[in-house]
Amino acid sequence: MYAENNESMKNAHPHIIGYEETLEGREFFAAISPLDGQTLPGHFCNATETEINHAAQKAAIAAPAYRNATPEQRAAFLNDIVRLLEERTAEIIRICDLETALPETRLQGEMGRTCNQLRMFATQITDKTFLEEIHEEALPDRVPPRPDLLRKYIGIGPVVVFGASNFPLAFSVAGGDTASALAAGCPVIVKGHPLHPYTSQLVGNCIRDAAQNTDMPDGVFSLLHGKSNRVGQQLLAHPAIKAGAFTGSQNGGRALLQMVNQRHTPIPFFAEMGSVNPIVIMRDSLEKNYEELASGILNSCTLGVGQFCTNPGLVIIEKSAVQEQFLKLLHEIVCELKPGPMLSAEIANNYMAMKRAIASRHIVKIIGKAQSEGKYAEGVPCVMACRASDLLQAPEIAEEVFGPSTMIVLAEDKNEILQVLSVIGGQLTTTLFCEKENLPQHQDLLDKMAEIAGRVLYNSYPTGVEVGLAMQHGGPWPASTDSRFTSVGAQAIFRFLRPVVWQNFE
Repeated sequence: MYAENNESMKNAHPHIIGYEETLEGREFFAAISPLDGQTLPGHFCNATETEINHAAQKAAIAAPAYRNATPEQRAAFLNDIVRLLEERTAEIIRICDLETALPETRLQGEMGRTCNQLRMFATQITDKTFLEEIHEEALPDRVPPRPDLLRKYIGIGPVVVFGASNFPLAFSVAGGDTASALAAGCPVIVKGHPLHPYTSQLVGNCIRDAAQNTDMPDGVFSLLHGKSNRVGQQLLAHPAIKAGAFTGSQNGGRALLQMVNQRHTPIPFFAEMGSVNPIVIMRDSLEKNYEELASGILNSCTLGVGQFCTNPGLVIIEKSAVQEQFLKLLHEIVCELKPGPMLSAEIANNYMAMKRAIASRHIVKIIGKAQSEGKYAEGVPCVMACRASDLLQAPEIAEEVFGPSTMIVLAEDKNEILQVLSVIGGQLTTTLFCEKENLPQHQDLLDKMAEIAGRVLYNSYPTGVEVGLAMQHGGPWPASTDSRFTSVGAQAIFRFLRPVVWQNFE
């Protein structure tokens, strides 16, 4: 699993710990090309316990000074990160393409999103109306007297951010979690994702250099590499850490949450763990638009080889006269699609295993699938189907399959649709397709959708998450660990802030 030799040490990239670079460990690893399984140039090393402690201690020392930096100073830091990312975009995208096999156009868009959300936070924290203070003046003559009260937000303290595999820029080292925590006045330690370590290193260098350029305290940012789960676990367990942020699988998120809750002092842990993002198509919409819907659903569920947390993995359709035509068209379209490279062989193998396990159930039918090309780490698009009545007896067949597949659920009527929505758990998104004039008839569906999801869509597809003031990306368990907060958009900053009231200081 790990290499330990002089060649690895010679070509190894160091951890970034504040303004220092260290390389104490001997457990080396390298990125693997998702296209052919070849080892890519450059080696990285699991952070040692000593390095983890050093990064946490530096963050703790930096925290008071960084918390007390003015919003304008923190905004200058964020804007300088953007400047350096844009200056070094060509090299970052070249390396990221090698490590992820994501196309250049996708990575260009993701870099734009990464920079734009950093700019957004820089703008918002200097807007006094965004993090508004609440001041109630003293009323000494009132019975009982009221003291002078000033309510303000402060940064919660050092935050550990886990880089995500599927968004190597926008949800990784300089992604939304890091941007919102830095904007809040919290030092950040990123545990880089081992699938794209060189990309992480290049982006981490930008943040470290920006911190130095803008005179931020040493320790405001660190990047630790690690293929071993131990690195992330030891980071979260460190008493100096005050919060954690994670984007990934339910298994990974659940394990880290359990560990956090076993700390001597538990801390907030914000995990976004994906969902099946059910789409509900009512009879009127299906009969009018089934050709467009078949194409749109497959475009959405295969976008990025299905490796989006908003991938529509469940499509519930109300019984209709065109149901068979719809399924036949899905078959025709999916059989013409081409497989694509997933982010790693492990992810591709997990996708194949989960798809195979679900398809083996006698209550599930394969509507159609693309032809495998036998390539390394390929994700083969697939459409399956089941009856709503069968899913209600075996809801496990509706679990998320991370990859380019979707399950069509055939419901007899709206009542069955409501029952299905009641058993699938919390979601990031839910979507309703129906004709506009019939929308008022479906308030019960909309109420159920809002009950289980953080974002409810109408006649559109869930892939693609706008980064703005109004966005909510997070939903009830198990989509996320705290449905009151978002991991995307300006409101994400509130995960890493806490209110403090100053009494009688005026």
